[in-house]
Amino acid sequence: MKKLKLCSLIMMAAGLSFAVQASSPDEAKNATKRPNVLFVMCDDLANRVGVNGYPHVQTPNIDKFARSALNFHRAVVQYPMCGPSRASMLTGLYCEKVGQDTGEAQMFQYSPGVRIMPQIFRDNGYWTGGLGKISHNPWQDPELEGSWDEFHLFRLKEERKKSGPSKYSMRCPVQNDKKWSERIIYQSHPADDKYYPDAQSAEQTISWMKERKEDGQPFFIACGFLKPHNPYTCPEKYYDMYADSSAAVVNEDVSDWDNRPIHAKNSFFNTYGFKWKENDQERAEGIIRAYHACITYVDAQFGKIMNALDELGLSDNTIVVFTSDHGYHLGEHFLWAKFTLFDESLRVPTFIRVPGANGNGKTTKSPVGLIDLLPTLQDYCGLDIAHKMQGKSLRPLMDDPSHSVKEYEYSIWGKREPEPKGRSLLGERYHFIQWLDNENEVELYDLEKDPGEHVNLARHPEYGAMVKNFLKMVQEKRGSILGL
Repeated sequence: MKKLKLCSLIMMAAGLSFAVQASSPDEAKNATKRPNVLFVMCDDLANRVGVNGYPHVQTPNIDKFARSALNFHRAVVQYPMCGPSRASMLTGLYCEKVGQDTGEAQMFQYSPGVRIMPQIFRDNGYWTGGLGKISHNPWQDPELEGSWDEFHLFRLKEERKKSGPSKYSMRCPVQNDKKWSERIIYQSHPADDKYYPDAQSAEQTISWMKERKEDGQPFFIACGFLKPHNPYTCPEKYYDMYADSSAAVVNEDVSDWDNRPIHAKNSFFNTYGFKWKENDQERAEGIIRAYHACITYVDAQFGKIMNALDELGLSDNTIVVFTSDHGYHLGEHFLWAKFTLFDESLRVPTFIRVPGANGNGKTTKSPVGLIDLLPTLQDYCGLDIAHKMQGKSLRPLMDDPSHSVKEYEYSIWGKREPEPKGRSLLGERYHFIQWLDNENEVELYDLEKDPGEHVNLARHPEYGAMVKNFLKMVQEKRGSILGL
């Protein structure tokens, strides 16, 4: 074990790469008629893409793909934090079941023997290639063992600094957060895309697709982009595209917090130098500009991959999934980053394109979660999975987007043992949140009339019966997850 850790550290220093023995020829032969899978995941990308109505960012390649796929308008994560969200997605299990209900436990602490998405594909005869961040900690987490035929974790190249000084740069205020003291929040250099990890991941994805086309073995390629997660580092040209970000700054009303539980708040605003319930236009513009720049940078890399998929003639036999591990606040409710159960933190852009599916080019409002991605791929790829998953296949929606596969999707948040602090049920119209298992610490929003979640209807007596019903539904859902 010590030798393994030492080896991991050595590889991490220059960018992690490894290859293991390929899946057997017999397994490959049995899988020859199965579709390929290209799985693209961003880090910290909220539902802030042009195709979903966000006007402040340029995402032409994501938008183009989304219009050729099924757009899941109500897709949410099971936990608004990288590790637990990805653990749920990779297993098809809710966070409480897989041992990620606090965000602190190691993956599979409570579910030993559970196989994860790339392992399952490899078990079923697929060639598997992984790039970047698919699990939360790809250079250390044990769930990567047996997952990949080949894996690379590229690093930011120091050569980028030779291109010139940084025009855009900001560090965390020292006095606000010791852990983040002087850490870079954003930084740019007039360097080429190739000096940044996500561009390298895109090029490696394209290289693998070319190789797999030649050998004929079906592939599962997971490209985990590191952006737009902070620090917001990307080539300067993408910053230059957002000379004026003032229109994207949200100026909130402090009175909104008079009628909602204080537990709904996170404290990350402090890390970025903001004061609670105070708007700071200049600071907000700088961070939003950097976040948007990184989104457009990722969009450019995604475009390269999709163009190559078409040019190689692989589109007709490749399922493509595009999603993110959770959302992100940019000042809404005076909050920044993730770590809440608000819509901005839970909802993510999610698009699936299955060759020939009726749902391609359409939108569904059915609530779904990242927990449903593995069951969906099992359905289309004929995967043999030993453990019983808790997510649902989205194939019925791919066949008819007007249907629903569930009434509400369930999410949790909070680092409190033994129970999570908050539980959420998000549906087509209503979003309900309960804190601390307290019947009085609740939120209810009408997403149709109040998409920004400003008016907490749970404090309105006429919604008392609805709140009571939601409280019952939350406990029933928790019980079904844990088998109580």
